Amino acid sequence: MKVVDLCDAPTARQMLLRAEYVIASACHGNDPLLKFVTRTPFMTEKLRACLRSWARKKKISYMIYGEKYSEMDETTQLLLNQFPSEASDPDLGSGNSLMTIVCFFIP
Repeated sequence: MKVVDLCDAPTARQMLLRAEYVIASACHGNDPLLKFVTRTPFMTEKLRACLRSWARKKKISYMIYGEKYSEMDETTQLLLNQFPSEASDPDLGSGNSLMTIVCFFIP
């Protein structure tokens, strides 16, 4: 999983532009999983609103909010079944609400 640190983005607009660029690049590369990390809850919600829109437009397959990223979550189980190596991710089960995971295809 590629970690994308958006903490240094000074504005929500710049953060979203960078996230969109990273997603477009990942769609054409070999990074089916991205972990976005933001600086504040406000920035996280802006990112997630944009990601939900992209999911509706089929630009991404699914996403997992950091606070739900645990072995008990159904979508996380889908991810772990497809990518077993992610079971050793130190953020798994951490409840990090400033993190969002994006996947580009449904297994």
